[in-house]
Parts: sequence; C-alpha cells; structure tokens
Amino acid sequence: MDVNPFVQQACKHAAAAATQLVNSSTVAAKSNSNAASQLKMSAQTRAMCDETIPHIVQALRASALLSANDDPTPAQMALVSAAQEMIQVCHTAQVYLEVGTSFCKVL
Repeated sequence: MDVNPFVQQACKHAAAAATQLVNSSTVAAKSNSNAASQLKMSAQTRAMCDETIPHIVQALRASALLSANDDPTPAQMALVSAAQEMIQVCHTAQVYLEVGTSFCKVL
C-alpha cells in the first residue's frame, strides 16, 4: 500500500505555491509603505523558508522512499501535517502582503 498519490501531488503544488508567495513578497517589499506589515510579512516569509517548505519537502522525500513493506500511514500523516502548517503560514503571509501593498494579491 502506498501513500495517496493525490496527497503527494497536492503537497508538491503547495510547496510550489509557497515558493511563489515568497517571491511575490520579496517583490512587494520594494513598494510596501507599511513598515509594520512589512516586518510581519518578512517574519512569515522567513518562517516559510526556514521551516515550512523544508518540512513539506522532507515529508515528500520520506513518502517517496517507502518500501512495499512499510506502513504508509505515518508518511501520509506527515504530508497532511506539513500541508496544514503551510496553509496557515501562507494565509498569514498573504494577509500581510495585501495589507502592506496596494493592488497586490498573491493567492
């Protein structure tokens, strides 16, 4: 039994979307006139780069390395947990991105 391929694919897309959010927040920082939102957005972006994206990549690697005899449940739960963490961080970063810059909505 393998990890659900839909969960794996969703996590790959989530990691790609998070990377796009990081890039957008970097570009938006140049025109952000709200120092408080910029500080919060930078903190969320750092958390995403330092913790969230590596967490989901690690979970994806672990799920890809399962052998036929391994129980896929822990790997699948790690993917779900990493995806849930990413959703929260991305949502918070999006809010600060919208508050700090005009006409800039990433997601």
